[in-house]
Parts: sequence; C-alpha cells; structure tokens
Amino acid sequence: MILKSPDTNLITQGNLVSIRIKIFDDLYNDYAWRKDPEISKYDAVPPLSVTFNDFVDRHNLEYSKYSKERAIFSIYSNSEYQHIGNIMFYNLNNMKKNVEIGITIGEKDFWSRGYGTEALSLFVEYIFSVLKVKSIYLHTLNWNERAYQAFVKSGFYEVKKVRRLGHLFIKMEINK
Repeated sequence: MILKSPDTNLITQGNLVSIRIKIFDDLYNDYAWRKDPEISKYDAVPPLSVTFNDFVDRHNLEYSKYSKERAIFSIYSNSEYQHIGNIMFYNLNNMKKNVEIGITIGEKDFWSRGYGTEALSLFVEYIFSVLKVKSIYLHTLNWNERAYQAFVKSGFYEVKKVRRLGHLFIKMEINK
C-alpha cells in the first residue's frame, strides 16, 4: 500500500515496518553495520575500514538526490520506531523496464522475524507503482537460506546462478 501521509519521510508502511526516506542520523547505524564482519559477509564485501566522514562522503556521492537510477531508504520497526535496516534500488534500466533491489536488516535482533519479508513486499509494490518497471531482480549469495526464503515469500523466483567476484549468487526476479 502506498501511503500519502503528513509525515513527508514516510514512503510506505505495513504492520511490522515503515520504509522512510533516509535521514542523516540513519548513517550512524549504516556505518556500524558496514563495519560488522558478520553483516558484511552477507553482502560479499569486506567490512568497512574508512572513517565515518569518508563513509558519509561516499554515501552522498552514490545516492545524490539528483540520481534517478538509484535510491536508498531506511527500514524502521513500527513497534520500537527503530532504524533496523535499509532497502534500495539501483541499476534502473528504463529501456528494459527493470531494476535491481537490495535489502539489509542490520539489527540482528530483527533477523528471522518477518521484518525483511514485509519490507520486501512493501518495497516491491512501491517500486512497481512509482518506477513503472515490469520486473525487479536481485542477487543473493547461494548459501544465504534466510534471505532466499524471504525472497520466495515475497514472490521472487530463481532465474539463474551467477558467479561474481569469486562468489556464487542466485539471481531472482519478480514480474508485474
């Protein structure tokens, strides 16, 4: 459900989570999650080793408000009003009418409790209605069973296996 709300930061909301426009204070959590070796392995990247200021500069460059091909949003738990993760789109291809998405639940207390699945379902609905794409795809590491199950519950299906940077990923897709 796409909400129109007096809270201009709110993108969409479900029972468990709200997806919001990222605010500066969210970057403190983002930075901590990107430095965490356990969380970093789920993105197949090494933990960050840059300063917080360098991280903010890179974030601002990558997600400039002028970029139409990518955007990152914050996931908040509704019950605790706590920033628990991020969800993003990137690689928007207007010719092919598709876009790639990614999700991170950085707060480990919220893993395996349905928060990621609900955020994905809400975001997919939002992307289809706002970006007018016909398909959304993502990549998950072949050993990440928790993410794979969340993607399947959200309507994604497996397309193919992809090897990138020495890791085996499963490409998954959902069509409008």
